Amino acid sequence: RGVGCVTFACLTSPATISLVEQQQLLEEGEGEWNVLALTVNPEERDIDLIVDAERAMLAELHDAMCGVASNDDDDDDSSGVSLLKVHYKVMETLAGNCEQLGLTPIAAVQSDDNDDDGNLNEEGPIWFRCHL
Repeated sequence: RGVGCVTFACLTSPATISLVEQQQLLEEGEGEWNVLALTVNPEERDIDLIVDAERAMLAELHDAMCGVASNDDDDDDSSGVSLLKVHYKVMETLAGNCEQLGLTPIAAVQSDDNDDDGNLNEEGPIWFRCHL
């Protein structure tokens, strides 16, 4: 999705990799990191280890995001990169649920289909905010 897309990997067992879009909103001095993919080694079979690896990756991304925010600020007021989000299509592939992964829904998906009143139908959240 552009120049701001980076890959993060954890090579400890089970290995984990994620694709993150880093967006900077220059007018407000804030930004966000959007998790577009998060994959745990597909050969891992222990569901608890998979959920722990997903949570650990999200926690590390959150810590890295906060590190960027504090390094970018000379006055140390913790502005800067401020939001870590997970796309709903990523959520569909994760073993952990929102509670286990520290995620809450923050926006709704709208389908192209209209209801009987001509309004767009909402299908559910499109982004989940990470609170780790």
